[in-house]
Amino acid sequence: MVQFYVKYSITTHLYRSVWILLAVMAVFLVACSTPAFSMFLRRSLTNPYPPRAAASYAAADAIVVLGGGWVVDPEDDPEYVSAVAPMTRLGFGRLLYQAGCAPIILLTGGDGEATRMAANLALNGVPRAHVLIEDKSRNTHENALYSAPILHRLGARRILLVTSSRHMGRAAASFRKQGFDVVPAPPLAPPSHPVANGFWHSRKWSLIRSADCLHEYLGRWIYALRGWT
Repeated sequence: MVQFYVKYSITTHLYRSVWILLAVMAVFLVACSTPAFSMFLRRSLTNPYPPRAAASYAAADAIVVLGGGWVVDPEDDPEYVSAVAPMTRLGFGRLLYQAGCAPIILLTGGDGEATRMAANLALNGVPRAHVLIEDKSRNTHENALYSAPILHRLGARRILLVTSSRHMGRAAASFRKQGFDVVPAPPLAPPSHPVANGFWHSRKWSLIRSADCLHEYLGRWIYALRGWT
């Protein structure tokens, strides 16, 4: 009888714990699907790295542009290109170069991404001799690891790092781990639009944004655990 009671108590406690866990996960999932919570997560990542005009940055030894961002086709409507380019990694890197912030742009990204970015810069008037390519990296850690020898050969110490504000914390820490003085230089933020029908109504795009932010927090934790930052 005592043995049966112990087994019953353990089973009941286990079921209760599982139901509590499922309830917490459900509440968290619903919260992640609301604009209010997704904006909170996003701002917790982006607020430490506010964007500013390219001309406001002090001189550095090199501009490092990380792949993974949206690239604007220079053959699109000129007004559109002029308006949108500062909001992209590659476009903002070009603006930093044209503002005289550094003499060299290093493009980092594997699977041909860096090469495609270099071709885009050439179409926008950046001399090929002033563009370097790192084309082996597959993630942020490798961006920094494989870019380091190229930058060291240049004698570059201070770099302007161009990636999204959301990604900047992990990226900057990865390059600092390689010994560089990193100046975060995120692209300009796109204009925000007011949320209709309340901040606490579930929306698909809010869930997607929350997932992106949680992925970034997980990445920071893994990088710290592996000693990459």
